[in-house]
Amino acid sequence: MLSLKIDSYELKARLRPALLVFLPPTFVALALDPSLATTWRGVVPLLVACGGAGFLATWSRHRGKASQQRLVLKWGGLPTTTMLMYRTSRLDPSTLERYRGFLERRVPGVAFVKEHDEKANRSDAVAACESAVKWLLEATRDSNKFPLVLKENTDYGFRRNLFGTRSFGIAISLLSLVVIGLVVGNNWDGDPQTVPSRHGLAAAFCAVDALLWIFIVTEDFVQDAGHSYARALLAACDSELLGNGNAK
Repeated sequence: MLSLKIDSYELKARLRPALLVFLPPTFVALALDPSLATTWRGVVPLLVACGGAGFLATWSRHRGKASQQRLVLKWGGLPTTTMLMYRTSRLDPSTLERYRGFLERRVPGVAFVKEHDEKANRSDAVAACESAVKWLLEATRDSNKFPLVLKENTDYGFRRNLFGTRSFGIAISLLSLVVIGLVVGNNWDGDPQTVPSRHGLAAAFCAVDALLWIFIVTEDFVQDAGHSYARALLAACDSELLGNGNAK
């Protein structure tokens, strides 16, 4: 027997987006020939054992990282960075000051730029925030101690990689819809009852799938998860596990 160990993050954030891209043609293939399900029971484990799952996860991550670079330019920085800056933070002033104060005390060499100097010295302000975030990432790496950080990071990774594969998802779902539509059209005799219900379900699935890729998997879809992750990560500054100033 062959086994494959995939950690929770890789499965949810990297592999699932890639699998969702190829779900419509799989659905269509099974609708056209249900017997393929039996064949695939033997083929799929072999593909996994030969690195198929790892390849898909790597491809998804590559596409997600590329899309993130473009998004970060539009956002003005990663959400974890912009959340620590006065001009772009979504935190209330008291919470922002508390987090910045904790990080300045704990992270060697980090000195945040003052609010009135942030615009003029943006590069220094960003560098300080990025350095602090890097320290915080390492400090919260234990998922047993910081489960919410892992949860939000996984959700952000999933959405980012899903957005990175968006163009493929749209194209493949529409192509699958065309294929099932041609099959139905070629066998159409004027009586809807002669069309197998599984063909209709496959067509409906592909159409809905395309709409989800187009209207749900958007930049806002990714940015919202990024902000949630940034809040969860920075909230660790209040945790006694990091020995903050409030720890007893």
